[in-house]
Amino acid sequence: MGNLLPARTALFLSSKKPSFSRTNEQFGDKILAIMNQRELLFILGTRPEAVKCSPVILECRRDDRFAVRVLTTSQHRELQDQVLDEFGIDADHDLDLMRETPDLARLIGDAWVGLCRYFDRNAPDMVLVQGDTSTAFIAALAAQYHRVPVAHIEAGLRTHDKTMPFPEEINRRLIGPISDLHFAPTIQAKENLLRENIASNQIVVVGNPGIDALLHIVDRQKDVGLQDRFPQLDPQKPMLLATCHRRENWGEPIRNICLALREIAKDNPNYQILFLTHPNPEASRAAKSILAGVPQIIPHESVIYSDMALLLNAARLILTDSGGLQEEAPVLGKPVVVLREKTERQEGIESQSAILAGANPERILDAVQSLLHDESFYRKHAQKRSPYGDGRASERIRRALAHHFGLGEPPQEFHAAST
Repeated sequence: MGNLLPARTALFLSSKKPSFSRTNEQFGDKILAIMNQRELLFILGTRPEAVKCSPVILECRRDDRFAVRVLTTSQHRELQDQVLDEFGIDADHDLDLMRETPDLARLIGDAWVGLCRYFDRNAPDMVLVQGDTSTAFIAALAAQYHRVPVAHIEAGLRTHDKTMPFPEEINRRLIGPISDLHFAPTIQAKENLLRENIASNQIVVVGNPGIDALLHIVDRQKDVGLQDRFPQLDPQKPMLLATCHRRENWGEPIRNICLALREIAKDNPNYQILFLTHPNPEASRAAKSILAGVPQIIPHESVIYSDMALLLNAARLILTDSGGLQEEAPVLGKPVVVLREKTERQEGIESQSAILAGANPERILDAVQSLLHDESFYRKHAQKRSPYGDGRASERIRRALAHHFGLGEPPQEFHAAST
């Protein structure tokens, strides 16, 4: 006849023995609760996915109505693992797809094979993907092919230009029609989805769980000193934090960005610039050669997430093409010079938390000089704001999932405070 018990119940019975003090009724209630759990599978593979999924994973694991599993593709092995370790999360399954030389076509093919094999053996009640990585797209597609519902965290971000960012804009547009639940971070993201004919009852505005992660880490670091972690920094000089890694910035754009950084250092000898190099050699090669020999520019390999939060909190301003840093910096009152021609995070531009400079050296230099030498201009851009979240996105996602399964009331949606 085979095993008639659900897998989760069988696992529980094989590993747990009721104590003699536990009544049959209590034990029966426990089995019933496990049988009624909804299984959630989080699929991730990069640092941003790990950062933004981790608080949601922990929140859902605290809810007895859910059985939570984590599958990693390890698209970015080291960076992903660092974040999961910081949040105390172990993956239940690892496809181990990272290779020495990144190749999108190979990544997509290998991920497709690995995920389909997984779904052939396991059918969760819901797959959750985050953002716009190749892992998120192929995971959503594989789940849909196996008739597994998909929930998309950070849904609805758009630049409306499929080349910027590449391939993220394409990935998130394709995830949209695949998904059954859309966790939009902001009202603007929800409006983007509505324009694409996503049903309003499938969209919940929850804020961004990246803000949940940041506030959690910053609170944990109250007694951590910057010099303890970064002794190469001069404690007498204010610090500018710079990062650059987007594919559309590879080549000539990143060279122009680095030339701008050289000019900033030359014109502002009382400041130091910490430049975080990305593990991808295409993103770091030009930076290392152009920035070499400039005393105020300190190159540094990519840092763990908690150290990134420490640097954000200490920096005078941020220069970056990172989407996550555009979201996190306003919460800490740090102005952002966005090193991209277009951004899907318009809320930061509209709230004056960020300045869009692209890879144009003159625009970058103008924005930085204004922020460093015009105090009223700096104060206007350095106010603490929260256009992307209030630290409760994970709770809203958990409540929305419970409501989807008929297990509770829907959450109150996130609305950014006016500034």
